[in-house]
Amino acid sequence: MGGAAETTPSFSLLNRGKKSVVLDLQQKRDHDLLSRLLFDADVFVTNLRAGSLARLDLEPDTVRARYPQLIFASISGLGLRGPERDLPVYDVGGFWARSGLMHQLVPSDGIPPSPTGGFGDLITSLSLYSGIVTALLERQRTGKGSLVETSLMQAGAFMVSGDLAVQASHGRVHGQSIRSESRTPLVNSYRSSDGRWFFLTCVEARRHLPKVCKAIGRTDLIKDPRFATAKSIRSHGRELVAILDEAFSQMTLAQWAQRFTEADVWWQAVATPEDVLKDPQVLANDMTRLVGDGTGIHPMVTSPFQLSRGQSAVARAPDLGEHTDEVLRELSQ
Repeated sequence: MGGAAETTPSFSLLNRGKKSVVLDLQQKRDHDLLSRLLFDADVFVTNLRAGSLARLDLEPDTVRARYPQLIFASISGLGLRGPERDLPVYDVGGFWARSGLMHQLVPSDGIPPSPTGGFGDLITSLSLYSGIVTALLERQRTGKGSLVETSLMQAGAFMVSGDLAVQASHGRVHGQSIRSESRTPLVNSYRSSDGRWFFLTCVEARRHLPKVCKAIGRTDLIKDPRFATAKSIRSHGRELVAILDEAFSQMTLAQWAQRFTEADVWWQAVATPEDVLKDPQVLANDMTRLVGDGTGIHPMVTSPFQLSRGQSAVARAPDLGEHTDEVLRELSQ
């Protein structure tokens, strides 16, 4: 496995199957080697801030002037322009906090949580990827490269863009409500007797309410005037949540799964990481691939789309600089 013992699972996940070349761009020789690599490259991806790009003579306009066919793809914290373009930013700051996304996910009486590391980075990378593909298609028609930009803040703002549109149009927008006071109790989280959380996903209240009532053995609620319309359900959401909380606390998740199937209730369990890796749907759709790292060979999640199936070979991430000599030899040929 080479130097795999020095890697981490996240490094192996994100760098599997890649080649690794290390260049010191402050040295003229290595900067010239980068120029040779860019000469016939399709895409140049960089996460350097604007000031660093300028110091290295790699500003977008400069690079694109030298290589008009190149797609210059920039991923940054807060964007390439503006007074804060050179601030150090990680995803919890740019994607979650600065974009407004975190504010809209936390109830008014809640404390912002520490989100899963790298979540914003991965979403932002998908944004950049979609821009790169679009730019490559445009180049097929025009023969010219282009600048593709995204940032953690821009991707985060896009994720909450619906709320931002309401704010722009109406001057105010509802935040997240406390689950016990949900205005949409049929699209809400609940807990079974064995402590497992799940979500009802019954978005059409009047269509789905009879099915939920059947599952919990409370068909009397179907004709209850408090829950006769979608509007009245919103008005009496707290009462319905309390009824459902009491009912769902009586049986295990497995028992509710059977009841929901019988009554055609729309729902999904809140899966643990262990659940996900063993999920039959994950396995049936090749959503994981074997990857080697320093602790062995493990299933790791693939990219969020597939172009073909049947990739069975074990992948691994390269050692840092593992392919530098190989790539430089190819340049000299």
